[in-house]
Order: sequence, then structure tokens, then C-alpha cells
Amino acid sequence: MRLRNIPFGLYIGNEIRLYYDTNDDLPTMVWRTEITLDAKGGEEFVDYFSHDTFNKKRLEDMCWTKAKEIKTNLIMEDFKHALANNQDAAIKHILKDYFVEKKLCDKDIVNETLDSLHLGITPVHQPSNISETPFTQSSGIVISQKSTQKGKRDTTKFSLDGGKNYFGKGKFVREVVAHFIAQNASLTYEQLTQVFPNTLQGSYGVLRTLESINNSSHNKKDLKTRYLMADDLILTSADGIRFVVCNQWGEYNFAHILELLKKWNWNIIQTNDKKE
Repeated sequence: MRLRNIPFGLYIGNEIRLYYDTNDDLPTMVWRTEITLDAKGGEEFVDYFSHDTFNKKRLEDMCWTKAKEIKTNLIMEDFKHALANNQDAAIKHILKDYFVEKKLCDKDIVNETLDSLHLGITPVHQPSNISETPFTQSSGIVISQKSTQKGKRDTTKFSLDGGKNYFGKGKFVREVVAHFIAQNASLTYEQLTQVFPNTLQGSYGVLRTLESINNSSHNKKDLKTRYLMADDLILTSADGIRFVVCNQWGEYNFAHILELLKKWNWNIIQTNDKKE
């Protein structure tokens, strides 16, 4: 697509996929349909790509709208994940960008002011079991002076090998991917991304190639803290692509991994013992 400077791309294999180039690291898949006689997206595909009804502007408008929705949903999922991990840090990160980048305020003064506050979110109509459902209702921001008492950290760890080795959420997901590769050694990187799609994690995705991280136009220092980059944690697919696994996992998106393992009937043991 980029070599020919074309904003659209069609993949036709076991299904039909439509990609749109949003100038991110990779084009975004904005639409897909099965190749069957009764496929739900069949009529829509014919409508957009039939010779008689094809309109490039109409197609681009649809792709742009879909891509924007997908990107917004991923960003919101990532925001909810960040809140689940550390509300204070997530809110401060957004406020720093707003005051420094948008309002052009002095960075040091902004940091000093925000560091003197403790920021959190609580539902407007607070349920009795708020700790179990922190983001299911409309929320309001609660600001208080910083306290020396810190919130409880989730120390739950998980094991794939019957309790011999336990890992926190981030490294456990990496162990899941490594274990899956060991059982399916012939899979290419593209096939692995279909097993572990970005939607399981959010805007960072589950897997990312080292090449895409090194060539990214985004803040590389920040990006490299979002993935398990140590040499002994880097994985390689059957087609020789070296990649890493995202370490940004909280209660919200980690549930997707547990659902996947449940579907595979993998035996998982978990513990809250900090000594494990």
C-alpha cells in the first residue's frame, strides 16, 4: 500500500479484510467479512466495491470513520487499563500533557503542583462494592492532598506449570505466548497476531516486533517501558521475526487472557502469596 501510495488495501484469504492507512506504524483493519454465501458483510462488500456503485470518496469516508472509532476505542481501553493499574499516575499523565503541551505552562511548576496532589476516580453514584466495579458507572474525579499511605498493590501471581513458577500479570502473558509457541512452533508472526490480537490488550497490543519499536516515530523511551525488552524475554516466530510481549496488564484487560486460556482448557494456578 505504501510503496504504491494507496490508502486502501484488500486482503483476500480465508476471509476478506479491508485495511486503511492512517499513517500509524501499520495500516488499520477497518472491516472484515467471511467468504460464505450467507456472509453478513457480503452485501456491504458488493455495495462498496461493485463497478456500478464504487465511489472512492465514499469508501474513504467510511474507512476514516471506522479507523477513528477503532483508534478511539483502543485509547479508551488503554486509559481504563491505566486507571485500573494506577489512577493517580494515569490522571497526572493526561493533565501534564494538557498543561504543558496545550497550555504551554512551565513543566517544572506543573510537575511540582501535580506531585503535591493525589488524584483518583470514584463513581458519582457509588455502589457498595466499588472495589469490584470501579469503572462501570459514570465517574467523577476526586482530588485530595497527597497522603503517605499508598493503595494496596495487586500481588496476585499465576503459574502455567503446576505451581513451579509464578509470574505477575505482565510476565505471565509473555509465558503464555512462549508456551503457545512451544506447542505451535510452525506459526508465523502474522498467525500469532491472529491468536493474540491487539484487542486482548488495548492500544499497545499483545505483540510487537522489535523492528516496529526501533523504527517508531513515537517516544521510544516510553515505548520500551511498555514491552518486555530484556534479551532473554524476546521471542522469535517461525518466519524469523523477533518480537516482544506487552507488559501493560490490569484487571480489565487481563480478564481477556484468562478467558482465552479457559477456552483452551489450560490449567492455571494463582496465588496472592508475595513470597512466591
